[in-house]
Amino acid sequence: MGNKKYYQALRIEKVEELLNEYFIFEPKIIDINIINADSRILAEDIGSPINVPHFNRSMRDGFAVKAEDTFEADEENPIVLKVVGSIQAGEKPQIEVQNNECVQIATGAPIPPGANAVVMVEYSNMLDDNKVEIYRSAVPGQYIIKIGNDIKKGTIILKKGQKLNPRDIGALAAIGRKTVKIYSIPKIALFSTGNEIIKSGEPLVPGKIYDINSYTIYLSLKRTGARVKFIGILPDNIHIAKNSIQDIIDLYDIIILSGGTSKGVGDVFPSIIPDLGEIELLIHGIRIKPGKPTLFAVLKRGGSRKLIILLPGYPTSALTIFNIFLKERISVWCNNPVIKKQTITAKLAERVYSELGRREFKTVKIIDKNGIKYATPTKTGSDAITTLVGMDGYFEIPEQVQFVEENEEIKVILFD
Repeated sequence: MGNKKYYQALRIEKVEELLNEYFIFEPKIIDINIINADSRILAEDIGSPINVPHFNRSMRDGFAVKAEDTFEADEENPIVLKVVGSIQAGEKPQIEVQNNECVQIATGAPIPPGANAVVMVEYSNMLDDNKVEIYRSAVPGQYIIKIGNDIKKGTIILKKGQKLNPRDIGALAAIGRKTVKIYSIPKIALFSTGNEIIKSGEPLVPGKIYDINSYTIYLSLKRTGARVKFIGILPDNIHIAKNSIQDIIDLYDIIILSGGTSKGVGDVFPSIIPDLGEIELLIHGIRIKPGKPTLFAVLKRGGSRKLIILLPGYPTSALTIFNIFLKERISVWCNNPVIKKQTITAKLAERVYSELGRREFKTVKIIDKNGIKYATPTKTGSDAITTLVGMDGYFEIPEQVQFVEENEEIKVILFD
């Protein structure tokens, strides 16, 4: 891994440069069932192997007739035809219509040989079981959906590279496709870490805290469109943690852990990374507040690249790193549009101090006073989830700035 990169805090600009160059998801072409293909990117041109429909079918309930037999029909002078059978949708015609004959037909049923039009049931009157009066003339092709009217055999109906929607899936179903080739999206394994972390619902005892990151990070990842699975909580034990990661690493493209990323006595996870295989540590430490002890690495394994991310354990720190460095990248990898960040200008409600040498992202709540927007900064730190709850957005404090004065205008980046 190289000690020179171990916990060497980098400027945000350098972090972005390294991530853009090395932290890349490489999609594969996979076959999936069409029911699961909504919003996925097609990896092949799709041509139809059949005509849709592949038989002439009725658009209405009524009678399949020879149009020329009805040319003289009107309400004053109906014509009488012999009814020689009936056809329901899904049945194969067994009867050929001759002159002055007809077949009772249901919507969607195939047109029998010899017939070239359909008269709607509204313009007929059954005299008995085998005779019907027709009160309106028909023209050839009337109320018939012809072979290939929807899709002609051999036609390219969907193009490689397009994002599939429910209408496209319907077209695939219409031509009988069960599976389709698409580009894969990231499969992400998520762990929480720490001896002090327990699941929600378990008895709370001194020294233990409930796991927050498994919920906040999991749901944030899901919103990007990625396939995410929360694997569980890892203890601060090198052997257990390493074996747990080794067991699942070949099944996922990205491994994300939250907690244990620093260089304290209980922070064991950076030391596990080199044992996973051929590793290239990109970043361990960012000049940012909150979120300094963040790690990004690329693992080459079995001919593929795995992305390893160690997020800080504090909830606000983990979410800040996710929003700044991961949200847009993973959304792009999932072929989902990146929503442009919305900003507003507001006056800072009180003086805010910052640590020199680290760019700080300070959360604020927007309050409107007589038409003027004021940004009230949060009073809690990165360890508290309430640092984000109820907040409307955040503003940046540059590395070289030690404080921002009350009533100074700031640009607030809104969360939603």
